[in-house]
Parts: sequence; structure tokens; C-alpha cells
Amino acid sequence: MRHHLATALLAGLLAVPGCALVEQLRPTPAAPAPAPDAAERARADALYREGLRALNPPRGTAPDPDRAARLIAEAGELGNAEAQMLLAAGHLYRPDGSRDPASAIPWLERAAQQGHVEAQLQLARLIETGDGTRREPAWAAVWFQRAAERGSAEAQFALG
Repeated sequence: MRHHLATALLAGLLAVPGCALVEQLRPTPAAPAPAPDAAERARADALYREGLRALNPPRGTAPDPDRAARLIAEAGELGNAEAQMLLAAGHLYRPDGSRDPASAIPWLERAAQQGHVEAQLQLARLIETGDGTRREPAWAAVWFQRAAERGSAEAQFALG
């Protein structure tokens, strides 16, 4: 009972913007990526769409996975959240069955910061379990909370 009360209080405090406790719990990020301007976002979106077309070309044209990878990586660098999710997935779900969650986390963080619900949820899971990063249940609760606020039933369940 005491543990549940402490968890509920902590979750309530974490939801308060600017809370000193949140600032103490938050891992110190490496230099955050600057927010892309409108032109960069438009270019990133175009690169992402072109990357998807290179993976799934029109009938009669061969896929070009190398070109697709370059385009999607550039789109991710420019701030396209969907491209960042694909890049994270490339580290989490490799064809040979291996995983590199530590390499996926920076991409998930960038997409999560933009409000991408699935990125917030996956990031919370990795932080909660310490998969590829230091285990920090309180910081995971922050990401679960953000995903829950955006409608993720799974995140709402995790918080409950």
C-alpha cells in the first residue's frame, strides 16, 4: 500500500511542468537537436516519402533499399518523426534477430519529443526495464504519462 501511494504521488508530481523533482530525475540529454524550421520539415517529409517510394516502388521498378536507407536517415536527421521511428525500429528489430536498443533510444527520444505516441511508449518501456539505458522507473512514468495523455491505452494501463 505504501509503495502504491508513493508511486501515485510521484506520478502526480511528474505531471507538473517545471517541478524541481522532475528536473532532478530527468537524465541529462546530450545536446538536444534544434527544432526544425518549416523548410526543414517540408524537406524531411519529402525525403521520407521518397525513401518509402524507393522501398516500395511502382510496379515494374526494383526496390532500392540502399537509397531508401540514405533518404530515410536524412529525413530522420532533419526531424521527421516517422523516419526517426523507422531508424529506431532498424536497431530494435533487425532481420538477424539481434537488437541494439542503446542505438534506438536517441531516435525514439527525438520522435517522442515531437509527440509521437508510439515513440513515447517504446521509450518508456526501454527506460522502465533498463533495456539499452539505465533503468529509471520515474523517468519511464513521465513518458508513459505523455503517451497516455495522447490517448495510448497501453500507456494508460502501464500507469494504472
